[in-house]
Amino acid sequence: MDTLIGRVRLRWLLFFAAGIALTTAITIIGITVRQTAAHQLERYIRVRDQRIAHQVSRELRRAVHDGGWPMMQQVAEQTAHQLGTGLIIHAARPQAMLRIPPTAGTLRAQNRVTVPLFSRRHRFLGTLTLVNPPSFEPRLSPVLLAIERALIAATVIALAVALGLSWWMGNFASKPMERLSRAARSVARGQREVQVPVDGTCEVRELAEDFNRMTHALSASERRQHQLVADVAHELRTPLSVLAGYLEALQDGVEVSGQDAFTLVRSQTRHLVRLVNDLEILALADADELALHLRPVELSDWLAERLPTYRAAAQQHGLDFRATVAAELPSLACDPDRLAQALGNLIDNAVKYTPGGGSVDVAIERSGDRVRFQVHDTGIGIDPKHFPHLFDRLYRTDPARARDTGGAGLGLAIAKKFVDLHGGHLGVNSSPGQGSTFWFDIPLSRASS
Repeated sequence: MDTLIGRVRLRWLLFFAAGIALTTAITIIGITVRQTAAHQLERYIRVRDQRIAHQVSRELRRAVHDGGWPMMQQVAEQTAHQLGTGLIIHAARPQAMLRIPPTAGTLRAQNRVTVPLFSRRHRFLGTLTLVNPPSFEPRLSPVLLAIERALIAATVIALAVALGLSWWMGNFASKPMERLSRAARSVARGQREVQVPVDGTCEVRELAEDFNRMTHALSASERRQHQLVADVAHELRTPLSVLAGYLEALQDGVEVSGQDAFTLVRSQTRHLVRLVNDLEILALADADELALHLRPVELSDWLAERLPTYRAAAQQHGLDFRATVAAELPSLACDPDRLAQALGNLIDNAVKYTPGGGSVDVAIERSGDRVRFQVHDTGIGIDPKHFPHLFDRLYRTDPARARDTGGAGLGLAIAKKFVDLHGGHLGVNSSPGQGSTFWFDIPLSRASS
């Protein structure tokens, strides 16, 4: 059944479904109307027969009052002849019965209606039975036939109109879906900028809006991917060119040895290793394969071990480095190496974008049920318009300046990954020319691992 339905287009499925539903509904309505009409007609006939019998009873009562039993018999015969019906009278006193057969030639089955027969003084005289009371069926048959024909015609017209409306509704509902299907095939062929009109029902409009957002996101992701490849290629080109140049010089016998040469080669090699490691970390994080090795860490001792490295990096760029650690900090369940890398990336970012003579301040304090790590610098600052993309990989607020500082644009993205893995939150406060403050909170009781 599912395979059969899967081969039918939506408009035909809606058309057949609506046709079946409407045909069933109209058939049920027609049968109900017909049965209701027949029941009401039968009820009307019974009530009418009762009224006729009571009317005959009153006539016979007057006849008994005026002339006794002979007069009643005469009136009964005349009434039976006029009505074309049979009469049966059972007299109580004296016990007697008068039977007048129905008009000869009637083909109807006998239909009897019995009513009591009273005198004018309300004395019970007996019973009166009408056999085959006069019927209106012959006169009503053309009317009933006309009603039945009108009902059939109305059913056919209503069904035709309903099927036409269902076909229109099927087209109305299926055309946006067909456009979405064609657009999806275009996306599969590599056309990422495909957009579809937003029209149709609420559900279809929402689907179209979601599709347009998806293609926009795919297009943006593809552009970022291309930019990623270009940026990585650029980051790799400079150190590889330096290394290739020195190797060629050594191969050609050109004297390039010396402390400066080895320092430069080591620096470029470290840059390559760090770039490859950063890309590997992001790839593992994207695949949900980046694990944390958690253990209780005393933050004061942990920071004391790393302060010399952070201070040396700042002083090498002519910056003043200060660290403030709150007293009596609790131990924190974390991965000390990943946490150190996150903090180190923020400090490295502050050092790169702070001119000589400036300062970098690091502070660690408790904030409620969290521990806050904060890095403040007196550097060039960041325009708030960059905040939504600041932690995207390879994003640079000023690409030319970032290239000069040697940044690959991965440090903040990696810091955010590590903070997220610890169940924390990373944020920034900054404005152009006023320096920047990067901070992240790590919960004392982590919600994620």
